[in-house]
Amino acid sequence: MDYPSLITRYIQSITEHVDEYVQRHGSILVGITSDTSFTRDLDGHFCRIPAYFHVLPQIVNAAQPFDLGFVSENLDSQVDYFTTRGSGFLLEAIHRFVLCITPYRPLVGSSYIPTPKFLADKKCILNVISEDGKCFVWAILSTLYEPQYHKERLSHYLQYEHELNVQELTFPMETKHISKFEDTNTHIAVNVLYFERESKDFTVEYKSPHLGRKHQVNLLLLDEPNTSKRHYVRITSMSKLVAHITNYQHATHVCFSCLHPFSTKTALDNHTPYCSRYDPQQIQYPTEGDATLQFHSRDKQHPVPFLLVFDFETFTPPTQDDRECNTKIVNSHEVSGFCVYRMTEYAQY
Repeated sequence: MDYPSLITRYIQSITEHVDEYVQRHGSILVGITSDTSFTRDLDGHFCRIPAYFHVLPQIVNAAQPFDLGFVSENLDSQVDYFTTRGSGFLLEAIHRFVLCITPYRPLVGSSYIPTPKFLADKKCILNVISEDGKCFVWAILSTLYEPQYHKERLSHYLQYEHELNVQELTFPMETKHISKFEDTNTHIAVNVLYFERESKDFTVEYKSPHLGRKHQVNLLLLDEPNTSKRHYVRITSMSKLVAHITNYQHATHVCFSCLHPFSTKTALDNHTPYCSRYDPQQIQYPTEGDATLQFHSRDKQHPVPFLLVFDFETFTPPTQDDRECNTKIVNSHEVSGFCVYRMTEYAQY
């Protein structure tokens, strides 16, 4: 049986399982993994080998149904590629076909979330109060058109909403779509951090490649425990935001890629070209009681008298496995030869 036939036979059962999880979680990721076996008979020598295939997860919800046609075509093309590489193997059986389903909670701004006390005490966050799912837009506009008083009020920014080109974007804004916003608003560069409530650390979710643009906007993505709510707020001072990771008592200049604070802008400017070559990183500092690095494996400093390196070669004839379990034995290994290479400092050996 091939994959199109298998999916056609079980299409109702697959659809019911997916629909059940959509009703339970709203939005899910659905992927496929499958175990198969292939055989060939080459000049009287029969051989059986296992093969494993997978399909990357799809986002599935009430508006986006599970595309089983794509799954069928994808798996079938993987089998075709496997069998047309001149190997001579043919699909014998599909042993496992597994739906991998997980709840999907994308990092996306939604509605208003109050600023956590840890951040509010730093006085470096501007949190515009809105419930329309456009917190990303209001956070951007709070940078471009910052009022003098009551900066958290949405009424200050409504008149400037059409100053941004967001025609082809959907809201709430996902971090993976911020690059599209930058493509249509060429004077703005956006960076996004994610706040981890438990550890009080920050993770770089999006770092703009456009370092030379007129407006550099730094945002923080908040979440609400036990819900899918996310909310963008503006970072007004990176120096205050990361002040708790250093004992330096004055304003600092922070690298957005590694979040390391520098005491002078010159030091930051010298650091940035090298740090920006790599993906954003997160520095975790050791605790006070565990801040000493020590070497303990002193036994590995002593030479050993002998070192033996082994290599085995085997034949893998097919075998029949009648056990009722998920793991199937398809071949047995029979030793056809071996080699032992000995290394020592003793000349007589």
